[in-house]
Amino acid sequence: RDPARDPGDRVAALELLSLIPPERAGALFAELLRPREPQEIQAAAVRALGSLGDETLLAGLLEGWPSYTALVRRELLSSCFSKPALMERVLERLEKGGIRPGELDAQHREALLKHPSAGVRERSRGALKGKGGAELEALIETQFAKVSALTPDPVAGEKVFFQNCATCHRLHGQGFNVGPNLQSVMGRDKKALLTDLLNPNAALAPQYQVYIVKTPAQDLVSGIIVADTPAGLTLRRANAEETTVLRKDILDLKAWPASMMPEGLENSLSAQNFAD
Repeated sequence: RDPARDPGDRVAALELLSLIPPERAGALFAELLRPREPQEIQAAAVRALGSLGDETLLAGLLEGWPSYTALVRRELLSSCFSKPALMERVLERLEKGGIRPGELDAQHREALLKHPSAGVRERSRGALKGKGGAELEALIETQFAKVSALTPDPVAGEKVFFQNCATCHRLHGQGFNVGPNLQSVMGRDKKALLTDLLNPNAALAPQYQVYIVKTPAQDLVSGIIVADTPAGLTLRRANAEETTVLRKDILDLKAWPASMMPEGLENSLSAQNFAD
């Protein structure tokens, strides 16, 4: 419990504590899953709880999902997906919106879709589609039909990029490194790219998850986590502005339930803008 000790020593101690009975260790491990603890300590606590084999304790950890970083979430899902009953608890949170489909990787989505229970497989298909699927699909089809009929103008497209994208993305050496570098999508299927623009919350890579940190001064600091150390967190937001919050000053940490990229671009951009 001593935050002054080396994180490696604390992780080793947690591994030893995982050998004692769940009723003695469970409360201690759960106590370590706080934002003020370094993420490697939180992840080690989840691994230790998983090794105890207590499904009730693990299911209870799902309640804290919004406050976990990507590393801790991966450890929790790994433990939950090793037990069919806990997979159903994950599915329940998916159905209620407590976990977004895009927060599961391909391996875990596939595991739900191949669950031993036919009922769980059917529910998983519905939950993994997300909400508003039919409406979004219709919007994408309509916009793609319009875009496909137009001739793109790269010069005009550069202006669209600077006006709408450059605060968070880089391309050809211009813009800011917050979201993915758009050089990485060069050559991507046009319909897939349009889908990403119109439905930014469908597939959100863990490294681009936005978090909100509450401090003792009641300030709220938001951004993606670009540095997570035992000393604190550094969050980056639009225009690559960064704020570092010391670990001792983190009162609360919550994942924002949406991408930093705004929805509704179709309301401010024309079909020609998308084509460009």
